[in-house]
Amino acid sequence: SESGKQTPEQSESFLNEFELRLLNMFGLRRRPTPSKQAVVPQYMVDLYRMHSANGDHSTERPKSMGKHAERAASKANTIRSFHHEESMEALNSLKGKTTQQFYFNLTSVPDEELITSAELRIYRDQVMGAATPNNGSTSGGAPSSRFHRINIYEIFRAPADSAEPLVRLLDTRLVQETLSRWESFDVSPAVSQWTSGKGHNHGFMVEVFHPEGGESDAEHAQRRNRHVRVSRSLHQDQDSWPQARPLLV
Repeated sequence: SESGKQTPEQSESFLNEFELRLLNMFGLRRRPTPSKQAVVPQYMVDLYRMHSANGDHSTERPKSMGKHAERAASKANTIRSFHHEESMEALNSLKGKTTQQFYFNLTSVPDEELITSAELRIYRDQVMGAATPNNGSTSGGAPSSRFHRINIYEIFRAPADSAEPLVRLLDTRLVQETLSRWESFDVSPAVSQWTSGKGHNHGFMVEVFHPEGGESDAEHAQRRNRHVRVSRSLHQDQDSWPQARPLLV
């Protein structure tokens, strides 16, 4: 028009084209319609706020985000998060050990997208009643803090019948049960193979070794077994599960 203003038809065409570009960027065919019950992980909110700071170094890094995550996020132009398919999880609890198999559906990742980094985030609750470094001690005066060993495996061959799956170790960590925090494990090699079509996605296996020892308090022993939040069924606190469930980023 003579005034230089766009007509309503031109504005609508521009918006439609812009929306199409955004959808293509995220590998989507149509505008998503998220459920009203959908919960945005706090970690994704923290990442958004960090990038929105526009290089403001005075902005404090959230406690949920380590330096590794900040460096990894700085290399990417798109950050996606996935929850595992709960209907496909396989939980096995034995004395001294809990194993959980996770499957994350990654088919929404575009074929042409290059994975620069991937982390599996698992939350662990403080074991109430466990000794802390400041006040806990055994009868001999030595600290009685206990530790859990968390192993993360890639499943490269699914189990047949009752057989164990074939796995390879991706990451491992020794953690103290007196602390509540998120643990981040590097699973980049597996996710890169899956999304590039060079490997089949059979999921992950998380293995948690619980501290041994003469624990006469059965209730406390149960709390120790629930220390690492790998399954909804292990915890009575259902309300906190949406923000505490495992997350693949």
